[in-house]
Amino acid sequence: MRGIFAFAAVLLAASGVGIAPASQLTTKNARVVTSGPIFTNRAFSCSGLPPKGTRRGETVQLEAHLGPYKALVSGTVQTIALPYQFSLSRPTVTITYDGFTSNYGLLGPEPSTFFGLGYAAKAWRPGASYPQSALCLGWLGSKFEPTVVVPVFTGGTHCCTLLNFFGGPGGIVLGAVNLGNPAATISGVGNKAVLITGDNAFAYAFTDYAGSGMPIEVMQVSPTTESVVTVTRSWPSLVALDAKFWFSAFEQSIKQPPPHDLRGVLAAWAADECELGKCASAFAFLNHVKPIYLAFSDNKVPPSAYIRQLHLFLASHGYIRG
Repeated sequence: MRGIFAFAAVLLAASGVGIAPASQLTTKNARVVTSGPIFTNRAFSCSGLPPKGTRRGETVQLEAHLGPYKALVSGTVQTIALPYQFSLSRPTVTITYDGFTSNYGLLGPEPSTFFGLGYAAKAWRPGASYPQSALCLGWLGSKFEPTVVVPVFTGGTHCCTLLNFFGGPGGIVLGAVNLGNPAATISGVGNKAVLITGDNAFAYAFTDYAGSGMPIEVMQVSPTTESVVTVTRSWPSLVALDAKFWFSAFEQSIKQPPPHDLRGVLAAWAADECELGKCASAFAFLNHVKPIYLAFSDNKVPPSAYIRQLHLFLASHGYIRG
């Protein structure tokens, strides 16, 4: 299982210097476009995106509220391709609580393109399409305050989604996590929030990107270390949903005319099954899968070698215990 790489974030203006307020970033007579929270429940709140008609050079201010906490991202529009993607120059994240305000800058390219964080208004389901947000504020596990999550897209054909994390007006900057190819979705389970993404280690591991399956990864904030950690095994119900999704994809694919390349799909399913403690039964099933589904014309590796390769891969990434 891939590790979480946290980078040192830079606290740019907690003392009130280093970044100009949003009003100073605008040119004379430039319009300021605001958008309040587009969705809020007990577990998290997410901002909307710039409304239709927003133009380059205008300042946007996008807000999320959760109880007494308020988070805002602001900056000057450089590019905009609604409904989902836009970029801001010199973006600032502002967090306000109980009369205290902290301002932060973002890790990532300049200008910052905001893309890669969806929100599930209802229960999360694998494979579903979710609306995008530029900023979410959620009870992700910190014992102090909700965590602010801001997505930045670094560019490229697939890669990469960079999530910035901020711990609130207490001055805790949690850093950033590079997810690689997959995006992330914030979802509520009761009064708790989780971030759901895929394990980027599986991209290209067994086949091309289009045929790769990326098993679920669940992230939260550790209440003891106040750092972003992978907690997938703590959410077996979500893992079970993901395993069902990948196995259904396998079943639907074999009903179609060949050729089939299901090495990536079955790898993701096996990873989920191993997370659920069902590794032995998963590999017993793979040993009886027809060879046509485990080998492909672009790869001379026989099915038996694929299964050995998958076992070694899952063991080296922490999916196989003991």
